[in-house]
Amino acid sequence: MLRALRSVSVIWMGMLLAAGLSFLSQVMLARSLPRSDYGLFSAISNLILIIAPLATLGVGNYWLKKYGQNGWAGQHWVKPSAKLLMMSVPVSLFLVIVIGSFAWPEPESGKLVYFLCPIIIMRVFSDTASSRFQLEERFFMLAVWRLIPPIGRLMVVSVVFFNGFGIYDLAKDI
Repeated sequence: MLRALRSVSVIWMGMLLAAGLSFLSQVMLARSLPRSDYGLFSAISNLILIIAPLATLGVGNYWLKKYGQNGWAGQHWVKPSAKLLMMSVPVSLFLVIVIGSFAWPEPESGKLVYFLCPIIIMRVFSDTASSRFQLEERFFMLAVWRLIPPIGRLMVVSVVFFNGFGIYDLAKDI
């Protein structure tokens, strides 16, 4: 009972910290970017966040289900689902680039779309690693792993915030 409470507490604290870091990132972006740049960034970010689940196809949750049903015999589902991910990620990236090029035809906006595309790949790794850590009951590592994206986002946003860059300044250098 105590072990379960400790595990839930670690995950809960990690989620609270991740939410706080994400909120701080958004506040810093909103304060440092002009309204039009913030709107562009938000729109492209949301496009990527909408398409990202297509890249993962719920494979992490599927693994949890199969391992829950079959125990460690669920291992035989990992290789076929990894092959599926190898097909779904390029399709998702292609969709983001095509939709992004139609929605934002300016060259700087297109560069920003490319700049944010790694979020999709990161999401795939995050979901599958999260499932693995849950299966192995390594909840501290699960909490740490889920903190990596908000910390990375905060680092990039801090560069923008403290150096007074705009979205187009970043896109010019890409």
